[in-house]
Amino acid sequence: MLALFSVVRSIFHILRTSMIWLMPVLIATSIVLFTLNIILFFNPEMEGVQNLLTRLHQSFFLLMPYMLSVAVGSMLALRMRLPRPTLSLLSLAGVFAVQRYVEISHIENVNGVQFFVGLTLPFVLIPICAFFFHKRWFELVRFNLAGSNIKETINLIIPGAIALISSVIIILYLLYF
Repeated sequence: MLALFSVVRSIFHILRTSMIWLMPVLIATSIVLFTLNIILFFNPEMEGVQNLLTRLHQSFFLLMPYMLSVAVGSMLALRMRLPRPTLSLLSLAGVFAVQRYVEISHIENVNGVQFFVGLTLPFVLIPICAFFFHKRWFELVRFNLAGSNIKETINLIIPGAIALISSVIIILYLLYF
């Protein structure tokens, strides 16, 4: 029971820290919405500015699942002592792949699905990648020829591909079944 509590606490800590990283974007979105409402209140005839601010808000909203995935993936990679930029990009690629599949499949409530995928995919992807990353038979480079960052990134090629494909399949399975 104590181990389960520790895992849940760790997950909530990762989510809290990831949400803190997203605060500037959320504040920018709030400022855009506030400005839009002020313009609508004082001068409803300014349709060009209203359209611009509405599209800007929609753009922020559509980017949120991607940013959430990058933030959570980066925090998980940091927690598991893995290269953060590489795994953040893998999380981003996974969310994009699932989103494209969902758009092609014409699922209802796409926005809810996107947030679910952006939140859960890193929790599937990063542990799978960490498991394979620590296996010696997936090492492509054993020596620090060009630095430890390059060595870790090259050694993440095979585990990252396996983790990305398997996590996308797992998330799609969760969405459809």
